[in-house]
Amino acid sequence: MPTPPVPGLKVLIAEDDGPLGRLYAAVLSSEGHEVDLARDSTTALSMIDRNAYGLILLDLTIGRTGVSICSSARAGACPGPWS
Repeated sequence: MPTPPVPGLKVLIAEDDGPLGRLYAAVLSSEGHEVDLARDSTTALSMIDRNAYGLILLDLTIGRTGVSICSSARAGACPGPWS
């Protein structure tokens, strides 16, 4: 049984591969989501600090690893529902 669509989310994509990041953004935007794209870890952390995202997609090999970005967000370095 298919799951119902999720209402529009504010999404951050942290991806240093430009074409891949734009592809992800295009697909998510076409599904009604508001998408921000960060091409490096510093920008991703700054955007997380300034915005409330319903979904964050992290490239695990971006600058600082996606895992360390997650850890910073969870440790309270970036405010959000995960703090």
